[in-house]
Amino acid sequence: MKVPTSGTWLTVWLAGCLLLSAACSKSTGPGDTIPPTPGNAGLITLTEVQQTACTLAWSSAVDDRTPVGRLQYALYRSTAPNLTTVTSTLTNGTLVLNLAVDTQTVTVTSLLPGTTYSFNVEVRDLADNRAAYTMASFATAIPGRLYWTETPMAGPSLIRRANLDGSGMETLVIAERHLFRLTLDTAGGKMYWTNPYTDKIYRANLNGTAVEGILSGLETPYGLALEIYP
Repeated sequence: MKVPTSGTWLTVWLAGCLLLSAACSKSTGPGDTIPPTPGNAGLITLTEVQQTACTLAWSSAVDDRTPVGRLQYALYRSTAPNLTTVTSTLTNGTLVLNLAVDTQTVTVTSLLPGTTYSFNVEVRDLADNRAAYTMASFATAIPGRLYWTETPMAGPSLIRRANLDGSGMETLVIAERHLFRLTLDTAGGKMYWTNPYTDKIYRANLNGTAVEGILSGLETPYGLALEIYP
């Protein structure tokens, strides 16, 4: 390209260079020290939760120089509520999403069931200024199970459980004959049942340990109900 050395064309050429320089400086040039502003006051929402996965969403950030579509996002998780700032997020968090451009939703996998996780999003502009969203904490779903009793014609009675799809069957309690009205207190981690053969009401932990008779001397107990308040 031939550069003009005098006259009107030199003036026009210099003016064009100045405009181009100003445009470049506005987006990435020196002096940009202001971090982006997270969208919607930094709110991170949970749009779906499963036993081992969840989907998170947030609003786009804005910046004084970097266009919205060129801002980069990184997502971090932790099993402790320690992702409150940019520094603590980078120090304590496990990286889930690494600097994706113009991203506002992510599905996080490989999580543990029934576990509380904290999440935060870091947003960066083209000058590497960084800001953190507001930390959000969510619990993954607890897997459900089937519980039932078996009372064969001969031999002991059983309490068993399995996953909701029928897999993972296990025997929890081997007891005397005639187990009835198996009832669960999932919040308290206990199960209860009656035994009209021994005239007792029993309870145990949900995994079948710590079996104990809590009421005895009854007259052929069958029905059983729990009154539990939160």
